[in-house]
Amino acid sequence: MDEDCEESMTQEKRHIQTIRRAKFSITADDNSSSTSQLSWSNPLTADLHQAVANLSAQLYAKDVHFLMELIQNAEDNEYPAGVEPSLEFILTSKDVTGTGAPATLLVFNNEIGFSRMNMESLCSVGLSTKKGRKKEGFIGEKGIGFKSVFLVSNRPCVFSNGYQIRFSDEPEKGCGIGYIVPEWVEERPTIHELESIYGLGKELPATTIILPLRPEKVKGVKKQLSEVHPELLLFLSKIKRLSVREHAEGCSKEETLCSISISSCTGLVSMEDAGASSWYVELFSHEEDMKCQYYMWRQSFPVDPQSKTDGRKGVDMWNISLAFPLGERLNRRTVQAGIYAFLPTTMVTNFPFIIHSDFILASSRETILLDNEWNLGILDCVGHAFVQAFHSYVTSHSFPEITKMLQSVPVHESSFPVLNNVREDIKELLKEKAVLPCENYSMGEKIDLCKPGEAVRLLPAFRKILNKAKEGGLSLENDSLEGRFILHNLLESKDFDGVLKYLGVCGPTDFNWYNCCIKRCDLAVNLCHDTYVDLICFMMDYTKSYKQFHFKPGQIPLRHVKHDTSSSNMFITMSSKVWYIRDTKLYAWLYRWNQMFGSQTTSVHFMPAETQIAFAAHNRGNDIVAWLCKINRLEFISLEKFVLSVCNTDAKKMVHLACFLYFTHVNNLTNEHTLRDICRYKLPVVDSCGSVHVGSKKILLPASRSNWGKLFNHVNPFLGEKYIAIGEIYAEEREVNGNIAPKDSVLNFLIDYTGALDLPLLQPPDVDLPILYLTSEQAFLLLNWVKQLSLSYNMGTRFGRSVRCGRWVKTISGFDKPENCFLANGSKSSLIFQITQSLPGFAVIDEQYYQGRIASYGDALKQIGVTLATDGVSYTAILQRFVSLAEAKKMSNGRVLALLKLIKHLKKVNQLGDHLLDQLKEKSWLVTSQGLQSPPASYFIRSEHEAILQTVDIPLIDEGFYGPRIGNYEPELILLGVEVNIEQVFRQIPLKLRFPADASLISREGALFLLKSIRKLGESELEILEKIKSFPWIKTVAGYKFPQECILYDMQWGLLPDFGKMPVIEEAFYGDAIRSFVMELKAIGVAVDLSDAEKKITDVFKSLLSSSTGPTCRDVAMMLSYIKGISEKMSHAIPDLVNCFSGIRFLKTRHGFRCPSESILFDSKWGTICTYVDLPLIDDGFHGIDIYSYRNELECLGAVVDFSEGPHFVAAGLRLPKEPPGFFSAEAALMLLHCTGLLMKRSSDSALPEFFLAKIRDSAWLKTHVGYKSPKECIFIQSSWQSLLKPLNGPFIDEVFYGSCIYLYGDQLKAIGAIVETHDVCFHVYTLLLSQHDNRVISPVLGYLEKNRWKPTSEAVNLEGIQLWLPERHSTEGKWVPRNLCVLHDRDNLFSANNQPLHFLDKHYNKKMLQYFSCAFGIPHYPSIDAYLSLWCSWEVGGHDKLALQECCAFWEYAVANWDQHSNMIKEKIKKVPCTCTEVSAIQLVDIENSALPDDLELKKLFTHSNEEALFVWYPFEDSPTIPLRQLFEIYCEIGVKRLSEMVTSSVSFRIKNRSHEDLALKDGLIVAGLLKILLGFLAGPRIRMPLRKRHEAVLAILNLKFRSCDEPVMLDHVLVFPSCKDYYAKGRRVVFFDKAAQTLFVHRGTFEKRHKSIEFMTYFARAISSILPLDMAYLHNDICRLIQTGIISGFEEDAVKFILETENLHVFREDEEFVSTLFSTEQSLTPSLQLPTPSLRKPRRGRPSSPPCLSQKKRRSLK
Repeated sequence: MDEDCEESMTQEKRHIQTIRRAKFSITADDNSSSTSQLSWSNPLTADLHQAVANLSAQLYAKDVHFLMELIQNAEDNEYPAGVEPSLEFILTSKDVTGTGAPATLLVFNNEIGFSRMNMESLCSVGLSTKKGRKKEGFIGEKGIGFKSVFLVSNRPCVFSNGYQIRFSDEPEKGCGIGYIVPEWVEERPTIHELESIYGLGKELPATTIILPLRPEKVKGVKKQLSEVHPELLLFLSKIKRLSVREHAEGCSKEETLCSISISSCTGLVSMEDAGASSWYVELFSHEEDMKCQYYMWRQSFPVDPQSKTDGRKGVDMWNISLAFPLGERLNRRTVQAGIYAFLPTTMVTNFPFIIHSDFILASSRETILLDNEWNLGILDCVGHAFVQAFHSYVTSHSFPEITKMLQSVPVHESSFPVLNNVREDIKELLKEKAVLPCENYSMGEKIDLCKPGEAVRLLPAFRKILNKAKEGGLSLENDSLEGRFILHNLLESKDFDGVLKYLGVCGPTDFNWYNCCIKRCDLAVNLCHDTYVDLICFMMDYTKSYKQFHFKPGQIPLRHVKHDTSSSNMFITMSSKVWYIRDTKLYAWLYRWNQMFGSQTTSVHFMPAETQIAFAAHNRGNDIVAWLCKINRLEFISLEKFVLSVCNTDAKKMVHLACFLYFTHVNNLTNEHTLRDICRYKLPVVDSCGSVHVGSKKILLPASRSNWGKLFNHVNPFLGEKYIAIGEIYAEEREVNGNIAPKDSVLNFLIDYTGALDLPLLQPPDVDLPILYLTSEQAFLLLNWVKQLSLSYNMGTRFGRSVRCGRWVKTISGFDKPENCFLANGSKSSLIFQITQSLPGFAVIDEQYYQGRIASYGDALKQIGVTLATDGVSYTAILQRFVSLAEAKKMSNGRVLALLKLIKHLKKVNQLGDHLLDQLKEKSWLVTSQGLQSPPASYFIRSEHEAILQTVDIPLIDEGFYGPRIGNYEPELILLGVEVNIEQVFRQIPLKLRFPADASLISREGALFLLKSIRKLGESELEILEKIKSFPWIKTVAGYKFPQECILYDMQWGLLPDFGKMPVIEEAFYGDAIRSFVMELKAIGVAVDLSDAEKKITDVFKSLLSSSTGPTCRDVAMMLSYIKGISEKMSHAIPDLVNCFSGIRFLKTRHGFRCPSESILFDSKWGTICTYVDLPLIDDGFHGIDIYSYRNELECLGAVVDFSEGPHFVAAGLRLPKEPPGFFSAEAALMLLHCTGLLMKRSSDSALPEFFLAKIRDSAWLKTHVGYKSPKECIFIQSSWQSLLKPLNGPFIDEVFYGSCIYLYGDQLKAIGAIVETHDVCFHVYTLLLSQHDNRVISPVLGYLEKNRWKPTSEAVNLEGIQLWLPERHSTEGKWVPRNLCVLHDRDNLFSANNQPLHFLDKHYNKKMLQYFSCAFGIPHYPSIDAYLSLWCSWEVGGHDKLALQECCAFWEYAVANWDQHSNMIKEKIKKVPCTCTEVSAIQLVDIENSALPDDLELKKLFTHSNEEALFVWYPFEDSPTIPLRQLFEIYCEIGVKRLSEMVTSSVSFRIKNRSHEDLALKDGLIVAGLLKILLGFLAGPRIRMPLRKRHEAVLAILNLKFRSCDEPVMLDHVLVFPSCKDYYAKGRRVVFFDKAAQTLFVHRGTFEKRHKSIEFMTYFARAISSILPLDMAYLHNDICRLIQTGIISGFEEDAVKFILETENLHVFREDEEFVSTLFSTEQSLTPSLQLPTPSLRKPRRGRPSSPPCLSQKKRRSLK
């Protein structure tokens, strides 16, 4: 490489060349380099290449691994402050690398970019920059992750921080190695190509990876990208957004395959004592518009020494995170991973929560190593983390929210045995925690949560009972519930059955518990009546559902009252029956009457009325009562049973019983059905003789009130057959039991409700009855009876014989038997009466005797044997006689009418026989137009009689012979076979049609009948059509003509042209009726519409055009006049007329004869542009001025008569000059724009013809403020802005010249190229504005830009070169300043007061303009972090040693607020920090290394008193929301300020050392057994879990201390050492001090003796002991100090120590107890050199106490 090329190289490119040359021995010329040939000849290079290829293929066996590795690398990257870390994948069909790939995957990551070290690692194998950095949060560690991209791509590229390299899977020519040899990308892909895919106008992220995909991998990669699981982001600490898009080449739209983000992260809660924290994360899937909230839990556990591995050196804590979905998980139709190691594995745990920790993965990253001790140790802690998270959640949320967490319980087993151990751990630990919500039914202390073993489930019915009891004030104490807690009702859903079963919660079917609860709570007595019924219903359902355990009848508590006393007290019975009456009113009623009747029912208990009401109101009351009756605990006491208990043979009491039923009815105490049933079948009846009849019987009305008494003269003929008549004794008025029954009321009641019988409804017994010589009234009673019996019953043999054979029917000749009588019914059929008079052998009933009513009993008479006049027997002879007369042809018109009348009557009574009718049909006896004919051969048509005679040859009945009365018997004629349907006549016309010799003989009716026949038969009957067409029978103005020669003229046509006389039908002859047969006339050839008539007219006119002279103006005018008449009267006929004249060139124009569609009728609008357009105008010199009167007709024919219809003529004939005209009128310009708009409307897409655009766009014909311009040079603005923009003197269209009309043509101007769009106008206005320096011009224009919200874009304006105008106050001048030096506000006036080079716009513009500058130009509201840090640096460099309080507060308020985003920048820039000596002293800037954090206030006080210099960093006087002290403290630490406690060294003064002495008694008084138990319990507790041996060693370290007693407080010398300045000294005193170097504890003797009351002694002693213990966390030191202080106060008494440990949930194990006992045994004293005994062979696993191991450990050992 020559020197010029070397100089032109970038630093990054030179770095890549260095790697290629130094690492792979590749020079610039690979072919000529001997070194490269040596490398290639080295056989190890081929092996290395193959090894890399095999390693990538084996580690990443699946294509999806490359995606996970890319996400892992993005998570490990570093990101600039203030940027939301995101990762974007774009799959495009474009081959951006030029390698022929069918698709390319681009990966965009907004990290800080690749460093030199990153690039060297990328070009190596196994050289990861993240190895050993697990504590820093890095995931990767193998150093081969990027190599996985070769699974899908053979030539991946990386663009980052100026690097542009690619790799190849083929061996490099220069070294023989592939995969890791970088090659600089010179040509493709280019940055522009990447920007076009990523999005124009968007800044490319720092790092872009380009993967040209292998052809066989495209489909799989797309599938993997679309299935990226949303939960991927849960355990990534940096990446907050991930999206996948698909970009198709040539398509402007992109398809989003996947887009997920963390929309919120809230509710952070830290639990330092448990080493845990919780928060809520909300995941959002953008393409599915779905969200899901997760409850996150993170807890730290000490690493078990036995689980440590080389891959995790230096890691002392296991951090376990769990994610609990609080709704439907976002699964994207993919398998939900259950275990994450920062990224998901393929392990499906079948658990409803997600486990995440630093697991050791298999090389493929698909699974964790289940036999690895590190992973097993983590899984041992998962159960504890789950239970802690679960318990924390349920104790801090309400019941509805708890149910969401219960869904996370691992109910189902996992397919991994090791994970089932975790599941069992969770189950056992949860059983010991109060985590289930329970109901509270007591009035005392409320219990919210209980342990699963203490919970009991309830059936829903019993739960409702307890809820109602509680609402009623009933308190259920815990002892009543047998110490159990009732599970909350929200958990009784089937959704939680699996969870409750998993936790071992008892089912809801514990019979003994229910029975005991009912008894102990005395629910049967204490419940209200409605709830009591619910309780009985529950016991019934339980008994039916659970056959093995059920409530026995003797366990059912029933309520009752003792009805034989006046007391209303309620009692409970467990064995006796209880009477039950549904109706409460009936209950009281029966109770009252029972005393009167003296019923023996007092041994039965009555159910309380209120309870009965409750039973009746219950929705299952009937079922409950039926069940109680079934188990023989309840008995219905109905009205029927009550009546039966009272019945006897005492007539008086039975009358009273009837009165009781009557009063029951009156009071509406029972239903009708029950009352009738009792009265009919159960009630004894007293007859007229005073006898009581009990049992089965039929009740009759009293004889004096009945029809049967009238018929049989008050003698009961049925008495022997148990037909009992009610006695008159019931009719008396009487008073019974305090109730008065009026006269006849009880009797009427019995008659109604016993169903007392009477004629005609009485069903008689089959006995002989004396029926003789009946009066008419008696006869009618008997006939009504017979009629009723025929309807409902069969008369008995003896009873029927008595009726038929008795002489009781009155005839003309006397009384006779019914079977001998004949009823003529003369009033309805006089003819038959006369016939029967002439026929002997019939006894005619005397209808006058029966007052003419006897005929209405025809059916009854017929049933008992009477012959009726309508019977067929009497009509046969009559009809036979008529047949004989017909055969003899002696049927006169009167006889025919009589016969028809008889047929009509017989048909009505359904007595007409077919045989005689057939005989009548065979005879010829009807008179017709063709002589005598038989009925089937005759026609009877009344409506068209004369018309048919003229045109059809058929026999018509002679209506003149029979007269008009024959028409009344048309139905009878039809029965005889006569044809009366005119449709049959129409069917005969094709064969029977005849025309008279003279057409004039066809009347109007005949002609219309022929047209009707065509309509009926249809046009398909060609035979009749031809016959009708072949005769000239239509009358016209020119005589009778054939149909095809005729025209049916319509007045709407107007006057026909005078081209000859037409055969128009004479409508005066036919009348208006002819118009109803237009279609029929047209079928036979008549011209009935204008189109047919126009053909003849058109042919004549065409013949005129073809003549040698051509059409004259008169011919054209006559035709237009005819069309005008048609259009005025028949506008719908115009289209047909237009079709006739289309294409006929009969109009004379400037271009010669043209058809109408090629012609224009002149008006004034055409005159404005005629100068510039050549138009085919109609020649009014030829046609005359009258041509304009036919404007509408010409328009109908297609001529252009309106300017709006002729824009195409303008476009075709436009002739504009190329050079600017001297003058182009405003009217012509506006009309031309109007024509342009019309052309746009004609186009479907509003596009103008290209030839028209070419003419109009390039010609300078528009007038502007700077002269005539072509449209593409003009700017068009709205009228409201003209006055503001006019001073700019630009090419704005002159609105004064064109007037306000120009504003109507904005769209047209835009279409021809003018600048119209607001954004484009604003851009040109802004360009013009930059040349201005007058505030009076610039300010209004800026207002215009603000109103239109114009925003510059990178395509139109160089964003970096944008300038803003700063006007000077009270002046017309100002200046243009760069945009990047502008800020809206100086919030604290920091920068203005310190002369910073920033311009604050709020000093020059109002609020509205400030908002516009911020939105459009991106002006920040406040100075950036760079500006603040620059200001701070200027203070540091410029000797600004003392700061004002306001300045310091303002800066650090901003720094605290932006620390999370810019922490790295702040740490890098700040070299000095604010320091003070006291809170009120001045603030000075001091180097970081010479300042201290006052974390020890005691030391700060000492050094403050002894020194006046500013040593300690500044804090505000009090904590505030803007500058939280805790956060400011953490920031000081981050930027390098050291803690005071770490910088000070303390030592005991020499004088105190000499005066102190060793004191064993002091040691014995302080180091006691109680203290050691507290220490051991704390060290073995759940937060530390220190192994047994290690905690014993810690205790021995305390026992081995030397104790020295001092007579005065211990004096200490403190030294504060700064690295770059002098040391500072201070002195202090302590009552207890631990000298760590000498392992000696100095104690002030005097304070020791009153240690139980000295808070100073307790504090320093506890701190001394705590500092000896091996504790990592500060909060652990604070907790143990608190316990020691409490122990000192209590004197470490045994009971007090136990209480302290229990309240802290600590436990002293048996080994620890034995250890303490050994130390304090009587035989052994506390010597200074105690040692632990030699460990036994059985070593507790993983440093835990030798208590029984948890279940998971046992199972894991068994698996091994």
